[in-house]
Amino acid sequence: MKSQATQTGASKRIHPMPEAGHARKAAPPAHEPAPDILAGIGLSAGGPVAQAILAALVLLEQNSAGSRSEALARLQDLDRRGHTEGTLLLARCMLVGQGIDADPARAVELIELVICDAADRPLVLAMAHNLMGDAYRMGLGVCQDHASALDCYMRASMHGVHGALYHLGLWYARCLPNWAAPRAQPDIAAFYYSQGAEAGCTRCMCELAQLHLGGQLRPSDQLTGLRLLQTAAARGNRGAASLLAFYVAVVGAQAFDASHGAPALKLSRVVTQSVARSH
Repeated sequence: MKSQATQTGASKRIHPMPEAGHARKAAPPAHEPAPDILAGIGLSAGGPVAQAILAALVLLEQNSAGSRSEALARLQDLDRRGHTEGTLLLARCMLVGQGIDADPARAVELIELVICDAADRPLVLAMAHNLMGDAYRMGLGVCQDHASALDCYMRASMHGVHGALYHLGLWYARCLPNWAAPRAQPDIAAFYYSQGAEAGCTRCMCELAQLHLGGQLRPSDQLTGLRLLQTAAARGNRGAASLLAFYVAVVGAQAFDASHGAPALKLSRVVTQSVARSH
């Protein structure tokens, strides 16, 4: 089953290469905080639709049978009234079973409807492409197809969608065994992570930091890596806080000493990957 995203041009394979001299920039899709969701679909926090979506998110987080049922009812009501933001969040929940029963096939149908109806709302359209990328990457509601997932993520990344930038970075960095380019291209991974970090994505900050601290970039900047972790930790990313604590406690001053830090940093890369994925 191919999505409308692919039928309307996503099948055009676009894989930009970094310009010389520039740093470039799975697991199921992580659920971003509510403000990121609202910003991603072009809503301000004060509007009635935004308030309804926030209420549904709070109910989902309570994770009781009653709250899940009420959240589903609210999202379905938004969908029936033609609010594409509600439709998109409903599809997101159905795709991976976040708070409600998973129904990937129906989720894909809803995403395709949003793609058809949101041509004049680029941010909503980009979020829909990002979700379709998740579906193709994991084979949820569609046949697993990494090329189509990359196409969808590429379209979403043009509007700064955090999840798309993060997963494009993971692809080129070869961080996951089931989502990896044929060969590692850390400069391209850094290109996407950098865009995500600039947009406020703390997951991208963590991954970009580890490329610097692991010496995978030319040139790498260990101080920049530590500062990225510090920023992500300050914004509430628990994985970043764990990574930062590890580097401070174990690597310590060697992180600033290129002549002694390399062996410790190679070891720390292995350890910190496992720490990050535990969060």
